[in-house]
Amino acid sequence: MFAINRSIRSQIIFLASVSIAVATALTGFFSYTSAQKAFIDKLLTSDLINIVELKAEKINGRIKRAKETSIALSNDPSVIQWFIGLEKNLILGEIAKRRITDIGMNYDYSTVFAVNYSTRNYWKNDKLLDVVSESDSDDSWYFDFLNSKKKSN
Repeated sequence: MFAINRSIRSQIIFLASVSIAVATALTGFFSYTSAQKAFIDKLLTSDLINIVELKAEKINGRIKRAKETSIALSNDPSVIQWFIGLEKNLILGEIAKRRITDIGMNYDYSTVFAVNYSTRNYWKNDKLLDVVSESDSDDSWYFDFLNSKKKSN
């Protein structure tokens, strides 16, 4: 009689253990899939949008700052006078080139340049990098801008 009770008891314990294990596994699986879906939905509906908006705001701020710096450089009296004098005044040249270089270093720009309309000299930092030419396709951006008759503001 005790052997039968042990056998039935073992079967009941085994069946209960299997039921608990299956219920736990199913609960875990459904909780995981539900949490994953909620996480992905939140990511797609708000988090990614917020990240993109923040990045766009940062980029727009950087572009606005670059435009302001560009306008300030193009209105700099030392650069204007040096360019009007066809870059012959060495003192003005040193001041203008230092100004171009300082802007790059102080405002975290990878490249700062100025192009003299009269001489076509392309100055990057304190070095004459190139002479822009209409026949050089790499320089088309400069002549496209001039031909557009737009003022950069």
